[in-house]
Amino acid sequence: LIDHLIEVHHYSDIMFLDGWKNHVHSIQREQAYRDSLTEHGIPVDPNNIYYGNYWYDSGKEVVKLILDSREKLPEAIACANDCMAIGVCTAFDRYGIRVPEDIAVVGYDSIEDGRNSPVPITSADIPADDCGHYCMKYIDAKLNGHDVPEFKSNVELYIGGTCGCEGWERETVRIRR
Repeated sequence: LIDHLIEVHHYSDIMFLDGWKNHVHSIQREQAYRDSLTEHGIPVDPNNIYYGNYWYDSGKEVVKLILDSREKLPEAIACANDCMAIGVCTAFDRYGIRVPEDIAVVGYDSIEDGRNSPVPITSADIPADDCGHYCMKYIDAKLNGHDVPEFKSNVELYIGGTCGCEGWERETVRIRR
């Protein structure tokens, strides 16, 4: 998602709203944010990283913090999940700030609430299927004395209307378990 914001939209001022500090998922998602910025030669500004609780209210709270503490909006906010991204979009709307025209927002986990938002949240699925296959390969490798394979994921982005891409309104609902 961060690569998408940088490579497709050419954003470099990207804030990150993470979940609980020191939670395993928060650590992984923040590292992905940091890695993407670094790989693109964009310095990681610790002041652009906020922590929430993975719930809608975190998004609303961070918007108030941004508006109270920054002179100008960042180009984009990447959220560690769709609930917080929905909260961010809702709060910006209440302040008259348009997503994506004034600021882009992306989430992560592609929940139904995000897909069914007034403007669907640009997001990516959690690679549960890939993780399941990897677990089986890992167990097989351990049981048979082979090298453990590297984890690889093939998750596609869900392009909603919050990142600035056009054409999202033609998205069809896909069947999910």
